[in-house]
Amino acid sequence: MKTCASYRDHNIALLEAFGRLDKLCGECFAQPYGVTLYISEMESLKNTAAPAISDFDSDLQRLKTVRHKRNRLAHGEIPFDLFCAEAADVQFCDRLYQSILQQRDPLSLYERSAAQSASLSDTKGSKSSAKKKAASQMCNAVLACIRPSCSKATLSPSNKRSAAQSASLRRKSTENPRQKGNGIVVFFRIFLVSAALLLLLSLLFRCRPL
Repeated sequence: MKTCASYRDHNIALLEAFGRLDKLCGECFAQPYGVTLYISEMESLKNTAAPAISDFDSDLQRLKTVRHKRNRLAHGEIPFDLFCAEAADVQFCDRLYQSILQQRDPLSLYERSAAQSASLSDTKGSKSSAKKKAASQMCNAVLACIRPSCSKATLSPSNKRSAAQSASLRRKSTENPRQKGNGIVVFFRIFLVSAALLLLLSLLFRCRPL
């Protein structure tokens, strides 16, 4: 059975442990009332941090409870000889104090997790940009190959035509085999350009962020 002395010991121990924690949090934020600032920061990040950090909600609620008990003792609402603080409250304050020093407290864990997520997102974006750039360079290379052949195949040197009009029809009926070869090469290169464009489109859709 607990006595008034044990109640008093726990209440005093809570005030001391909370005071150390409040001072450390104040140094981290460079402002007074460090625990209150720590709680406010946790509440502002609750929606995003709670799913990522285990025990985030429970630590937040426990810290609020400990602060409420400390305030009631400090303001004289509860005498030190009556039940208020428990050994678990003191242990929680000491544990949070050590975790802040080791940067393993809820806020430090969330900041580290957010930084890792941002770094991973930047890496994926870089890979996506590299794929797009490679596909674009390949397409440009194929286009560069086909342009000279197209310009050569469509060239019509009128100044080299024969003066004899009667021979014009004869030349059309007996097409130069070399021109046929140029036409086949142009067709083949156009086919390559089409394939390259299809590949570029597939890469662009694949690189689209989900």
